[in-house]
Amino acid sequence: MSTRFPSDLLDLQRELQQTRTAYDALCATLPWSAEPLDGWTTKGATATAGPIDRAPSPGYTEDQRRQEHDLFARLRELSIAITTHPHWQTLQGPARVAARTQLRHALDDDGNDRAAA
Repeated sequence: MSTRFPSDLLDLQRELQQTRTAYDALCATLPWSAEPLDGWTTKGATATAGPIDRAPSPGYTEDQRRQEHDLFARLRELSIAITTHPHWQTLQGPARVAARTQLRHALDDDGNDRAAA
């Protein structure tokens, strides 16, 4: 069963995916701690983990802190808008669950609609 999604819902999903990509990219550049902290070295916490060296963290700059906050806030807003969209009221039970899963994959790798109403 394939669900046809309203274009505004697809737009929200597209923006959510784009914002998540931007958030992940930003986080990959951030120091390991938001606050300045000293580094440390371990001798190996488990049989499978060897020594771990953690360099000191300078903490986030004000710009990094603002960017992380803004992107995370937008992710939250988009998630709420998607989950409370009126379209979900047109589906019941397992059909609603299946459609929510389909929405996450409704856009191809280029962000183009696979299913639009």
